[in-house]
Amino acid sequence: DFIADTKSQRKEQFVRICNRTQKDGNSLRKEILALDSQNNILDLEVVITFADTVDGVEGIIFLKDITAQKKSEKQRKYMFEQRQLDFEIEQTVNQFIQSIFLKTTIDDVLWSLAKDCIAKMGFVDCVIYMIDETNSELVQRAAHGPKNPVKMDIYNPITISIGKGIVGAVAKTGEAEIVSDTTKDKRYIVDDDNRRSEITVPIVLGDKVIGIIDSEHPEKDFFTQKHLRILTTVSSIVANRIDKLKERRFFGYILNNLPADVVVFNSKHEYVFINPVAVKNKKTREFLIGKTDYDYCVYKKIPKKLADSRREKFDRVVQTKKTIQWEEEVTHHGGREFVLRRMSPILNENNKINYVVGYGIDITARVIAQEKREALQQQIVEINASLEKEVDQKTQENIQLSEKMVQQERLVLAGEIAGTVAHELNTPLGAIVAGSDGLKENIDDLFSNLLISCSSEQIEFAFQLNLDLSFSLFIGGRKAIKRKNEIKTALIQVYRQEEEDVKVLSDLFFKTNIPLTDKETVNRILSSQNPEKFLKLILSIGTIRALLETTVESSKRAASVIQNIKNSLSVTKGQKKEKIDLRQNISSVIKLFRHEIESIATLEVFLEEDLYIQGVDFKLFQLWTNIIKNAIYAIKEKKGDRKIIISSKREKDLAVVNIKNNGPKIPVDVQNKIFDKFYTTKEKKGSGLGLGIVKSVIESHQASITLKSSQKDTTFEFSFKLNNES
Repeated sequence: DFIADTKSQRKEQFVRICNRTQKDGNSLRKEILALDSQNNILDLEVVITFADTVDGVEGIIFLKDITAQKKSEKQRKYMFEQRQLDFEIEQTVNQFIQSIFLKTTIDDVLWSLAKDCIAKMGFVDCVIYMIDETNSELVQRAAHGPKNPVKMDIYNPITISIGKGIVGAVAKTGEAEIVSDTTKDKRYIVDDDNRRSEITVPIVLGDKVIGIIDSEHPEKDFFTQKHLRILTTVSSIVANRIDKLKERRFFGYILNNLPADVVVFNSKHEYVFINPVAVKNKKTREFLIGKTDYDYCVYKKIPKKLADSRREKFDRVVQTKKTIQWEEEVTHHGGREFVLRRMSPILNENNKINYVVGYGIDITARVIAQEKREALQQQIVEINASLEKEVDQKTQENIQLSEKMVQQERLVLAGEIAGTVAHELNTPLGAIVAGSDGLKENIDDLFSNLLISCSSEQIEFAFQLNLDLSFSLFIGGRKAIKRKNEIKTALIQVYRQEEEDVKVLSDLFFKTNIPLTDKETVNRILSSQNPEKFLKLILSIGTIRALLETTVESSKRAASVIQNIKNSLSVTKGQKKEKIDLRQNISSVIKLFRHEIESIATLEVFLEEDLYIQGVDFKLFQLWTNIIKNAIYAIKEKKGDRKIIISSKREKDLAVVNIKNNGPKIPVDVQNKIFDKFYTTKEKKGSGLGLGIVKSVIESHQASITLKSSQKDTTFEFSFKLNNES
């Protein structure tokens, strides 16, 4: 209120005092004149102290109105006594600050409070309590005196329920108490010994009591208001430090469990945090804290051009205060690795950079696959050139008509080989790109939206819940509608949610696959400040995990495609068939395209379990990829509600798969040509190979395909002979 109400020149004087005190690194006591909001002159005593801590510079400012104290000699005497009291408080607080702000764990803070503060005040006994995770009991965490016989051990520790005894009562009310004679207070609980007086001060964080400072003394009337003021001051400092340590532990937990390498720099480009994905070796991580990328290059014996490049990116982030992204190539264990990197600034309330966060995603598989694709395309060009040369030679030996026919046939054959090869390689590469894009978008949303809008407990809970959840594809069709209605009913009747709120919540509970029978989890989500954000956080983390798994599968399939293409260029041979789980095979493709589909349409999935066929895994992967991409293209032309339904079922000895979309009807004349190679209805956007490959895969698996198209919807139905084990 003083800073807000006083005139500008007084504000400037006050700010200059603070700045000078911080610069000198000493404590300062000064009397100044100020004006209140009614322009009355006030005498103020200002005491300022600063200390360097692991979190930066921490400061405490005491402001005291001494106007009334100067009006009489009696008041001057009182002022002197109060100054003496304040001096003692200042000494105790300053000493405590020097010890507490260098502690890095909550237990270290509590033991420092007992040993470095309470002990130096001459108290014979002290116990520090903290409220447990159930918020129902107080647990002894640190002590001084008989309760602490050796090092950091507590003798015969006890727990006290909230509301029980003097300690429990203060924890419940949040109001400190001095009990001058414990024999007259029925609430008194004997711990290690029966003592005559007690002082109990709450440790309050925000509006919540998180712990208790409790001290007893064998003499009556031992504790004074001076003691109460000192303990109230240090309890505030302890609460502040505990809050910062919880915040640090919370962010450390998040960053250490993200599926990407994450580092944090200070404004000098020095490492302040490195997660295990970025540097696996713990000793190396510890060595790099406080050092730069140049130190890293020296330590790893690699050229400093990597550090030069990263420093240039860092300087650009600092200068522009904007996020930048780039691809980085490094050599690791003799091999090439490619990482998609990002650097983002973290600004303080003054729009100055506090930290810069960098994270990276391994895109080695994608880059190498692209390079192999380009090399293979070059090989195809060379093969085409060789074929053309051979055709030219044959042309000279045959009559003009035969010459043209041979040349035409060979060029068509060469075109089919080139088109098929390019398309087969494009399929898994497109899947990798789709998975990477979905992963990037979900991580961006996680950092920029969900993490900052959820509490630390919610984020930690979401990560743990996803470790236990089986994140699977959604059920679809009538079962999906039935399940969502069941969830809505349960939310309204069992969990007492308002009917207008349950539409979005039921859909998110459905997608995250959280069982409503788990009342503890459901109640925790619904009782949060923003259940919708909480559920979206759980869904986002699960989606990231699923996309990472599918991208790895696609990378393996890309390698398999490349190997099979190499083999086919030299000699034609059949692919080896094996037992395929149809549900798993189709699901891996749906995971890749789910994000793209749901951005424009409703996706319903119902895949029956235990349907096995004999087939080639990556060929079937191509089949579903082309059909789903074809469905996506079809519904983009439709206005209004769009829908894709994917289902499978058993019919006698057959496994039947249906992929349906509600896009435009396919004309009858087009239906007769749609599976021919090079036939396309997409003009310049299509090659005409997709459904031609679908037909080829179906034939190689001795399966059948049926196309049904009407004004309402279009269905591709595939029938495979079941494996004997199905």
